Amino acid sequence: MALISPKDVARLNNHALRAILNALLTTEADKNKVPLTDLDLTSRDNDPDAGIDGRIKWPQGVNHDVFRPGAVVVQFKSGKIKKGELLREFIKSGVQDTLKVEKGQYILFVSHDYVAPSRTKQLTALKGLCKRRGIDPGRCKIVYGDQIARWISRFPAIAIRPELEKGYPAFATVEQWRQHRNLRNPYKLNAEREEVIKQLRSFVATTSEDNIFRVEGQAGVGKTRMVLEAVNVRGIAERTLYCVDADDPNAQQLLAMLQAEVEASAVMVFDECERERQETFHSYADQAGGRLRLVCIGPAEKVLVKPAASGVFYPLKPLPDAEMRLIYIRA
Repeated sequence: MALISPKDVARLNNHALRAILNALLTTEADKNKVPLTDLDLTSRDNDPDAGIDGRIKWPQGVNHDVFRPGAVVVQFKSGKIKKGELLREFIKSGVQDTLKVEKGQYILFVSHDYVAPSRTKQLTALKGLCKRRGIDPGRCKIVYGDQIARWISRFPAIAIRPELEKGYPAFATVEQWRQHRNLRNPYKLNAEREEVIKQLRSFVATTSEDNIFRVEGQAGVGKTRMVLEAVNVRGIAERTLYCVDADDPNAQQLLAMLQAEVEASAVMVFDECERERQETFHSYADQAGGRLRLVCIGPAEKVLVKPAASGVFYPLKPLPDAEMRLIYIRA
């Protein structure tokens, strides 16, 4: 079952569509090991950008149903394409330089969900524009609202973004999570937490058989804040969901739904997660075949003993009060 419908995409305004597509491009770049230096996006609607909204260098040997290897430029259009607008967008310098000089790809994302006859007419017009300029039509495409909706549904952390006005009970984006009043102060690392953050980011980036990363510790040692710092980086943040209470029935419901959706992938952080609950979640993650990476934050039951479920385990030990004040200062 898709999390997002074509109607959800069609009602996005220019700013909201840009935010969603920027998140999608960033997520795909991180997921497919594209250096973020090869991804250039703008968050503003009227930048002097030679007529393009983004640029990505897609790597050779990485198959994707939207991108082809090499330079890719994108344009975003909310609503319908007005008469003559396709030509005006196509001839902009950023598009033409990529197509003619770099032999790259051009993609126009349109939020409206056109019916087949209208799509055929527009795609035929785009093909004609290419041929008149000696450009391979296979390097140009239009992606419509229903296709964008299916793409968003692959990444539940994007599907619950406020621009789409959908959400999902018990879950928040990283942006929403970090707005909590106790998580706003500057964060200071020590060597132990710096190492855990490094290992957690590595865990998220891999497809190893270990699909659970557990952080345990006594109340107040800064487990939740440390995990937030680990995932609050470009690329990881856009594909991460946070659940404040792992015992909420909606937590297992969404996990089960994503396990069944073969194209869905996510980093899912479950707070207040007892080991018994983690064992239940572990079975869903295993069946997902690496698409779901779970981070479980829980109380110190037996801090130095690794849980039964396979995965990466980090016990976070209490620190002296003076050092704790440097690491985690409550608002």
